[in-house]
Amino acid sequence: MHVWAFIQCYNYQPKVVLHKCDNPKCCNIKHLKAGTKKDNSKDAVSKGRQKNLFKKGQNHPNSKLTEIQVIEIKKLIKQGLSNTYISKLFNVRDYNISKIKNNVRWSHIE
Repeated sequence: MHVWAFIQCYNYQPKVVLHKCDNPKCCNIKHLKAGTKKDNSKDAVSKGRQKNLFKKGQNHPNSKLTEIQVIEIKKLIKQGLSNTYISKLFNVRDYNISKIKNNVRWSHIE
């Protein structure tokens, strides 16, 4: 119902309609704002309804590696060892090593 109210007022449908008042049933247009899925997740984290998945490195709740291990992995990558070999050493999947190698993950570690 709140999405319908937003569309009626602003004549477009955003990806997500957020509630400033934190009441999912509220349709007061003054309490609604457009946002993204990421905005919605950040809002949930800030209000204690969801784990913070925006943490980096070993502070991320799903992290399997420590910063020390990633430093070692980056050294092994520079030595030319294969992703598969390194992944077996650290008990992670080889695509995780590939993501480290390509700076998709752990890019904040030199």
